[in-house]
Amino acid sequence: MKYLFLILFFAAVSLAAADFPLVRNGKAAAGIEIATEHPFCKEAAEVIKKYVKLVSGAELSDTGAAPKIVLKIEKGKLDIEGFSYTFPQKNVMVITAGGKWGIRYAAADFCERFLGVRFLYAGPYGEYLPQKKNISVPVKNFTDAPVFLSRYLTNGRIHPSRKRYQDWTVLLRGVPIFRVNYHHNIHKMFDSGKYGKTHPEFYPLHNGKRYIPRPGTEVHWQPCLTAPGILEETVRIVCKAFEKDQELICYSLAATDGAGFCECTNCRKFYPQPEKINSAGQPDRSRYLISFYNKVAEQVVKKYPHAKFGFGAYNFCQDPPEGMKLHPALIPGLTYDRYNWISPQRRKNNMLLHKKWAAVSSEVAWYDYFYNNTYVLPRIYPHLIEDIIKTGYATGVRHFDAEYYTIDGSELGKMWCDGPTAYLYYKLLWNPALKADLLLDEWYVCAVGRKAAPYLKKYFEELENFWMTKAWKTKWFSSHNYKIYLQWNDKRYMDLLDKNMLDRCTQYLDKMCELSNHKERAAYLRAGFLKRRVQILYHLNSGKIKDYPESAFNREIYTCNFDMPDSEKGWRVWKYRPSNDKAEIVPVKGQGRACRLTLLPKGNEIALERIIKIDNPEDLLIKVRFRCENTDNNAYPYISAEWCQDAEGRGGASVYYTHAAGNHSRNGWVLKCRLPAYPGKTGYLRIRLRGTRSSRGFIYFDDLKILSR
Repeated sequence: MKYLFLILFFAAVSLAAADFPLVRNGKAAAGIEIATEHPFCKEAAEVIKKYVKLVSGAELSDTGAAPKIVLKIEKGKLDIEGFSYTFPQKNVMVITAGGKWGIRYAAADFCERFLGVRFLYAGPYGEYLPQKKNISVPVKNFTDAPVFLSRYLTNGRIHPSRKRYQDWTVLLRGVPIFRVNYHHNIHKMFDSGKYGKTHPEFYPLHNGKRYIPRPGTEVHWQPCLTAPGILEETVRIVCKAFEKDQELICYSLAATDGAGFCECTNCRKFYPQPEKINSAGQPDRSRYLISFYNKVAEQVVKKYPHAKFGFGAYNFCQDPPEGMKLHPALIPGLTYDRYNWISPQRRKNNMLLHKKWAAVSSEVAWYDYFYNNTYVLPRIYPHLIEDIIKTGYATGVRHFDAEYYTIDGSELGKMWCDGPTAYLYYKLLWNPALKADLLLDEWYVCAVGRKAAPYLKKYFEELENFWMTKAWKTKWFSSHNYKIYLQWNDKRYMDLLDKNMLDRCTQYLDKMCELSNHKERAAYLRAGFLKRRVQILYHLNSGKIKDYPESAFNREIYTCNFDMPDSEKGWRVWKYRPSNDKAEIVPVKGQGRACRLTLLPKGNEIALERIIKIDNPEDLLIKVRFRCENTDNNAYPYISAEWCQDAEGRGGASVYYTHAAGNHSRNGWVLKCRLPAYPGKTGYLRIRLRGTRSSRGFIYFDDLKILSR
């Protein structure tokens, strides 16, 4: 036994001596060197240095002497997102990446693999940082690369409110799509600000008239793809893009969002006769679009053989055209909210559609709609996500992106309530062989500690159980049978929610906070749910308002016709984004005074807003008259209402705002919307008289009335 102990002791000493030393007794035992002068190499070095210091207190120096870590990029030897760890000399560790993204991922992997850091979520206290005085790296060569070549949960355009999330995704090896891009792009290629006057023929005929959209319009129009010269101009635009960006792999040819297809004789030749409705419930335009895409691809690859072209298999192009192959360079992005897979029939239909596209395409990509944090009751289904990703991998999918929208400036988006969903998604897309249960258990322990983890796990299991057993049995699910994505703002998914479940969730989170050794993180996770619990209860207690007849609302509690004394007080301008649009109260010829919205080119959504204090609030009916003047066909006048927690409009207390939209072609109509009672003695009602989707004209509002039951 004595000899066995000595053998094990010296083996351990020998193994430790063979390890690459990084930190000893809280002091740096190695430095870091950048062998490839590249901004991402420098960034990767800073990431490693940052987390070594956070974990151990040691500061790695910039040094050329061993022991040292050397960072470099060598294109061509590894996948462009791959990386390797090698030890060519004693006390020298080389981290090599195949490209700029690979070196960033190597730094993140280094922090996880050797320091024990976990990037749990993109919110306050979202990083798990173990404390270590000694850190060493096993001397063992290692190479890694992603299995899925596209992996991104998009959170929208770059914006300060989203920066925390967008920086976090890189640490989980998520990257904005570049290998396959199938996002809406035609509106950028043929923006009317550039072509509207010189080539009006590029734009569609609507009702016999040429429709020129206002510059920057992304929806409800498509170019005339049979117009003389449009193919040649498209090829020129695409070739210029590949010439300008030597690293460009894929160019998106995706149509704009929505309808608005050209009605000219040449375009209509490509439309099914009689009209065919596709699996998304829309008129089929696949042959029309893909015939054009094939011609573009055929010409561009003559000059750029590596070029690929993405487009969305979405909406009017949901189904592949019968009897028609796609050019090998074309990649369709199949769009679907795969939570629908909880229905065996919807899953079967979706996989059948996948097989049809795979039969005519060289490869296909998947696009999903998570939006889980956007649901008031977070939509949690990690094991179904595991199934979706592994099924995609097994059927040849190597590009998987989704719309997410979790941390942003919205009321629900200010706190991370989605738990390990995004973490799990990124881990499985990098390596689908991993097990969801192991990843989840590790996440819970790192988040709140070993003793508290079982209660955090029970909380998320309660949410998952609801979404897997009850939500899909509601009218919310059944009413969206043909929808590409499910509607998070249709709150009927909570119709079968049991209040006892909310109590259990609260108890689990209370116990988690009691036992956690990460008090701030535990309190943050608990607070996110409790904030939503108020809104969930609000919905559960107010389901009957839609059944009341309008005559039941007979107590007028507020009125404003803008001619009344002091009627202008309290109103203020609200804009979705900065613009030159105007909202004001003005005299109207022959009508007195009214709220007037002035809509201008390059404008955005604008409103006149007021917050009204209401004591003992009950269910409300809100009415207002409106009139459009010289607006575009797409003009969208509407009124919205929501409960707030104070006079400044902070802390939305209702589940969501309710709204009613008008028709631009009608004048003098009345908009009506209903809002369930606020669950308190005093409520602050935010009213917005809104207008959008027009580049010109005016929208007038007057005679606002709020009635209570």
